Amino acid sequence: MSGSEESMRERDGRFVKSIKFWDWDKNDHAQVNIIPFLIKLFAAFIIIFVIYQMVTMKIEEAWEDSKFYSKEQRLEYCDRYYYDRDFEGLYDELCLYDLYDEEFDPYWEAVDGYWDYLQYRIWKGAYENGELDGAEENMQSFRDKVCQNANQCEFEKNQRLLNGYKDFVLEE
Repeated sequence: MSGSEESMRERDGRFVKSIKFWDWDKNDHAQVNIIPFLIKLFAAFIIIFVIYQMVTMKIEEAWEDSKFYSKEQRLEYCDRYYYDRDFEGLYDELCLYDLYDEEFDPYWEAVDGYWDYLQYRIWKGAYENGELDGAEENMQSFRDKVCQNANQCEFEKNQRLLNGYKDFVLEE
């Protein structure tokens, strides 16, 4: 062997030795240390298994979220949010799935009424704390809008809800 081949072999041997799957004996033969090799092989299988499980769970989750639901199923979801008074979730559902048909108008009316009521509460807090200029004008405009929503309610389903917001706003 030439000098360069022997030095390559030494470098390769050192590299392989650093992996520690096997040792080199005096005759330059590889001897496998079975225990560390099996432990590292087992650890590699565990890691691969965990990664595989995580990937499959994410794929299943994405598949469940992307299923196409019929209009009736979307109406059921909106009803759940509506009767739980989770108007933020209802708003997310309506926007996320572009539910702008006539069947969803009562939900939009409820969400808009809730939004105006929240804006009134936010501006009222800002006015009471004296934090912002113009807070009183904004509070008054949203108070008027909440009252207007209650007076011009199109759906009987929302009448009680919007009147409740109106009563709360007028009591203060």
